Amino acid sequence: MPYFLVFIGGGLGSVVRFLLSRLITLCNVHTLWSTCIANFIACIIVALIISIKVFYQLPFVQPLFIIGFCGGLSTFSTWTYDNYQLLLNGFYGIFTCNIILSICIGLLPFFFMQRIS
Repeated sequence: MPYFLVFIGGGLGSVVRFLLSRLITLCNVHTLWSTCIANFIACIIVALIISIKVFYQLPFVQPLFIIGFCGGLSTFSTWTYDNYQLLLNGFYGIFTCNIILSICIGLLPFFFMQRIS
């Protein structure tokens, strides 16, 4: 059963990621933002789930939401490829800012949820 939950959650997360990237492309915004936003949303979801202890302890929550949905939504490989392209094209400042900003933005929901819990 957990495999099925990961499968369903991952599929839904991937579709949301695809739609988010299309929406951001329509707004004429660089793909870096779509990756950053998708990763941030996934971090918010994981932080919320972990902070709601009763919900987090349910047996379907981790495979469906954290591993499945957030795994499909967030995208480390795309983030790494974006950074690789920035390096290849000599955008060292944007590369550095992207790494620092992405990590800091990803940590914010966890610190926030810990603060209010």
